[in-house]
Order: sequence, then C-alpha cells, then structure tokens
Amino acid sequence: MGLDAAGLLGLKTPGAFYVEILHSRTVQERLINKFDLRTHYNKKYYEDTRKKLSRYTDVDEDKKSGVITLSVTDTDKELAAVMVRAYVDEMNRVAAGLNTSAAHREREFLEQRLYTAKQDLDQAVMRMSQFSSKHTIMDVQQQGKAMMEAAAKLQGELIASESELKGLEQIYSDDNIRVLSLRARVRELQAQLTKMIGNYTDPSAAGAESQAAGSYPSIRTLPALGYSYADLYRQAKIQESVFDFLTHQYELARIQEARELPVIRVMDEGNVPEKKVSPSRSLIIALSLLTAFVLACVWVVEKERWNQLPADDSRRLLAGEVEGELASFLRKVRGRTR
Repeated sequence: MGLDAAGLLGLKTPGAFYVEILHSRTVQERLINKFDLRTHYNKKYYEDTRKKLSRYTDVDEDKKSGVITLSVTDTDKELAAVMVRAYVDEMNRVAAGLNTSAAHREREFLEQRLYTAKQDLDQAVMRMSQFSSKHTIMDVQQQGKAMMEAAAKLQGELIASESELKGLEQIYSDDNIRVLSLRARVRELQAQLTKMIGNYTDPSAAGAESQAAGSYPSIRTLPALGYSYADLYRQAKIQESVFDFLTHQYELARIQEARELPVIRVMDEGNVPEKKVSPSRSLIIALSLLTAFVLACVWVVEKERWNQLPADDSRRLLAGEVEGELASFLRKVRGRTR
C-alpha cells in the first residue's frame, strides 16, 4: 500500500492537504511572480505581499463533502478570476511534486531502468551489425546452405570437366587447343572450390582476410563465425525482450500512478464577479446620512449657543475682528486681480 503526501504530512483528509498547499509559500510566491503582485499591491518585500495576498484569499473546505471553495478579492475583477484559476493550476503542480506513492517510486525506477535497457539494446544491435559487416555474414543457416549448394555445383562441374579432359587427352596431344582450354577450366574450378571450402582459421583472422579480399567467409570458417553471430544475435534478442518488458511495466506504472494521485476536479470555474463585494454602496449611503445628521445637529446646537453670547464677549469680539480682517484681505485680492 503506497503512502500519499497527505498522510506523510499528518493530514487526515485530502481536502486539508490541498488547503495547506493553497496557503503554502511556494504557491503564493508563484502567483506573486506570475502576476507581479508586489507592484500591484505596492509592496517591496515578498513577505508583505504574501500577507496581503492571504488577506485577499479565502479558502474554505466542507468537511462532509470535501469540496473546497476558493475566492480572491481584488480591485480588478478580471485579475481576480484569473488568479483563482492560477491557484488551481499551481495546486495541482505542487501536489504532483509531493506525490510519494509506491507507484510513483516504481515509475521512476522503471524510467531509469528503461533508459539503461535502451542503451544496452542499441549496443547489442550495433555489435551484431559490426560483426556482420566485418565478416560478411547475415543469416548463418541460409548463407551456409547457399554456400554448400554452390560448392556442390562447382564440384559437379569439376568432375565433369576432369572426365572430359581425360577423354580428350586420349585422343589429342597435350598441345591441342581443346586440351589446353579444358585444363585451364579445371584449374579455375579447383581454385574456386579450394577458396570456397578454405581452411579453418581464427574467425577474427579469417574476417580480416575476407574483408581485405572483399569475398564471403569460407565453408570451414562459417560454423565458427556462426557461433559468434548466434551469440550476438541471442544477446540482442535478450535485450530486446528486456526492453519490451520494461516498456510494458513502465506504462502500467504510469497508469497506476495516475490512479493513486488524486487530481483536483474543478466543479465551478473561477468567473468574473458581476457585482462588487466591497465597499457596500448602501452602507456608504447610510453612513453619509448619519454623518450629515450628526453634523447638522452639532451645527444647530453650536449656533444657538453662539447667539446667546453677550455682545461684549471676547469670543464674539475676536470673531468680529477676524471677519473684518478676512473681508479686507479679500477686497485687496479682488482689487489686484482687476
């Protein structure tokens, strides 16, 4: 049974695990860099920007259903909707990186082993190809059968030519043109047959000689070459079987890993809000009316108290002097502007 990241972090439910991911510094800093939130929030440091982003981000988990509700508050409604979607994308990336299940570890092991097996297969095929090119050998059985048939044909032609030569020697002299031609034919057939049968030598030496002469290996050398070729062919087939098996197991591990990793399924995409969350217009109107009413009451009370002051009161006299000075200053300003 594999271990998931939520269990390793001591969280009881996958929902709590994803909530913690949304509040993580990694996810927050990715969003800060992606949307340049330091400039948007007019903050210099990441820490201050993360705190403000946390205040504007609301994450709520329903314990019964496991549904997570995510909302972002911002002065730009388009940016708020995009940030909600970015939160979900970053949450999936971080959750995938924290996946430590058995299928994940198996997939990583098979991925490395598959890479090694591919290199071994390529090397085995390359060795077999180089051996075939060096010794001019492809299919040992078919090639041996063809060489035996060719040797038998040469042997038959040689026997027929020797029999014909003996008959001609009994009739004609040694300097007869037909006798001379047939003797040359017999010598050529004997040379070809000797070359085809050959002598047993070390395969590497035979290969070097064959390669230098540009001909095929001899019949006596072919079995030894066939053994080496069969061994290389067997190694290539083994590596091919290992590679096919690991490829199959790798695909199964990837499927199992995808099953074990709970992927976030979005129920409702983050959309652009139709109305503002704050500030509330009705609250602003109510506070404005209340403030106006209080100020009006204060004005009425203070005006009544002012009217009840005697004419020789110092406060009234000071107010009159200030009023006179202010009126005189305003007349001077108006005269200059004219």
